[in-house]
Amino acid sequence: MPSESPAPRKAASNRVRLVLVEDDRDTREMYCAWLEHMGFQVFDAQDADTGFFHALRYQPRVLVTDHLLRGGPTGADLCERLKGDPRTEHIRTLLMTGSAERRTIEGALKSGCAVVRLKPYLPDAMLADIEAMVRGQELETFPHEYDQQ
Repeated sequence: MPSESPAPRKAASNRVRLVLVEDDRDTREMYCAWLEHMGFQVFDAQDADTGFFHALRYQPRVLVTDHLLRGGPTGADLCERLKGDPRTEHIRTLLMTGSAERRTIEGALKSGCAVVRLKPYLPDAMLADIEAMVRGQELETFPHEYDQQ
């Protein structure tokens, strides 16, 4: 089974860099393929520690992470680590979660996640959010579904 790539899947120095952290290989590969097709340079990781390493090394504009990652720190832990380090505090973060519980979303936001989105998170919706973040636009920090709970 191939592991996450330490280098981008396609080399292109003028493309916007992203780090994508997702422990499910099929999901990670689907998002990576879509984002690369849309012109981004993607560095992928299956865990928070590798995601942090990629953030330090490649200095992406945006880091997208799943909330629950197998065998280690969560995506919220990763966001907190990024925001607590002066070398990575500028990186915009987007967290995906399958949980619509208030405590999960509030915890993620308190950890430094700029934006939280509920799964299923379609590639078109992810792309729109990432493009807005790259342009420096402010997004709703949490989805409308959260307000109804």
